Amino acid sequence: MPAGGPAQTHAPRLAGDLAIWFFILAELLAFGVFFAAYAFARAKNIELFAAEQAALNRNAGALNTVLLLTASYFVVRAVQAAEAQASRQCANWLGGAILTGFGFIVVKLSEYAAAFEHNISLSSST
Repeated sequence: MPAGGPAQTHAPRLAGDLAIWFFILAELLAFGVFFAAYAFARAKNIELFAAEQAALNRNAGALNTVLLLTASYFVVRAVQAAEAQASRQCANWLGGAILTGFGFIVVKLSEYAAAFEHNISLSSST
């Protein structure tokens, strides 16, 4: 036994407040409903979905995915820099996240502009 008395054991505790776990659960449920609705609609209209998906710009979608993942990485690095009290590095990482966020907006706006040129709008079938 240690000199200070019996060793205390604590049950492992999940990080974060209980509210954040409720938020995460709500997000999972919402996305689950959206994916189920998508799967149901696609199963009922396979030809329509195939035709509309053929018109999508896959390169823009891939670029936006890379931009979002990169921005997330930059934010993680910014948090690590903040925890290490490296404020200049934190600012640099956050600046990179902001720039990649703006890049996402630019790509998304160009996608919307191209869609509107082809008479695709919020009221069309896509």
